[in-house]
Amino acid sequence: MLPERPRVFLGTEDRGGILTALASGFRALGCPTTTMVKHPEVTEPELRYDVVRGREILRRVAYEQYGWPIRGVLRRLDLALSVALNGAATSSYLDHDVFLFVAGPWAPKRLLYPLLKRLGKKIIAYYLGSDVRHPSALLQEYGVDSTSWGPGFRLDPLEPKLRGIRWDELYADAIYSVPEQSGLLIRPYYHAHLPVLLPPDHHVPDRAVPKILHAPSRPKIKGTAFVLEALERLRAEGLRFEFRLLTDVPREQVIGVLQDTDIVIDELFLRGPGILCAEGMAAGCAVATRILEPPMPFFDAPLCPISPGTLVAQVRRLINDVPYRVDLAARGRAWALEEFHPPRIARHILRQLGADVAPEYVPTFYLERFIPPTRLSRSTRHLSLRVAEQFHPETRSLLQEAARRGVIAGPGFRAGPPRSTRRSRSPA
Repeated sequence: MLPERPRVFLGTEDRGGILTALASGFRALGCPTTTMVKHPEVTEPELRYDVVRGREILRRVAYEQYGWPIRGVLRRLDLALSVALNGAATSSYLDHDVFLFVAGPWAPKRLLYPLLKRLGKKIIAYYLGSDVRHPSALLQEYGVDSTSWGPGFRLDPLEPKLRGIRWDELYADAIYSVPEQSGLLIRPYYHAHLPVLLPPDHHVPDRAVPKILHAPSRPKIKGTAFVLEALERLRAEGLRFEFRLLTDVPREQVIGVLQDTDIVIDELFLRGPGILCAEGMAAGCAVATRILEPPMPFFDAPLCPISPGTLVAQVRRLINDVPYRVDLAARGRAWALEEFHPPRIARHILRQLGADVAPEYVPTFYLERFIPPTRLSRSTRHLSLRVAEQFHPETRSLLQEAARRGVIAGPGFRAGPPRSTRRSRSPA
């Protein structure tokens, strides 16, 4: 049973300031909240945390003065120190009731999770992208080829990601994600709403010559080359607009530009809306991004849907059809204030932890269709079987077929779920 105002621990990566926004939501509800990160946000240096690990050497030595080999060694030392120091500090974190993790906890899950469950703590895994997304599942399920996005995607190891997900699925009291990034999941999960600290001021301009913004955090992943090509085609058609491209700039600067922008073009491959969309909608911009289609009835944002094939036509409409653009922007502002509001999301999470609320999603892709690009180890397949038998016991023939594809161990293996886990609530 959760206290009325539980103590909440949030860690360990603040992607796009989401951890900070979520902390503000819990604090607004009166919940004592601690934030811990392995490193501060590069584009948001103004953010402050209660505990920062992972920069023990960097605080004393500037990496940039050394070449890549030495810099790499220093980063690895910082990582090792972070693990050691946080491990030693574990006892000081245990006076919290709820532990919400983005990109994993401060210590190995197989060691920390059983301890937290023995102490009666609640565990939440909150997925926000590359911590669970794998290029093989993304390609097989959605046809998105990420091989040109850089070695971080092309060489992304599958087994460590799978094992991390399986420990979450076995021990967490709630898992939050969205379908596009959940191709490796087996257990039902809740919708991961994005808590965002939104700009307080807004406008909805109706300029005949609109200002367009594209601000990719990672240009290849966001489809920046397609955006630039599309805008050149529209300019060649004689359409008039102003365009601004922002990369690697602080969030405060992006927010300032949004205040004087009509149209925001976000991503073309991964399904949004993401943080830039939320900030653009709150600032009064008409936002174009890739979305999951058809949209979920509980998450149907007022956005202009785009893909590489529809980008030119949709942006042409946003430029030419001023009433459509203004209406989209006006509805987007109201929707963003409701959907991305941190206290609302924090209250939503506490309600789902404390009541019998069914998860919104029941993933099927991994068990039904996923083909591993390499042979999975026996231990990883056994972990997957434990999750499958705990959360999908009614699909015996499906498990046998999944075992033939090598995604789980054969159903005859009996590992059994950990005694400290609970069964999933039945999906609606």
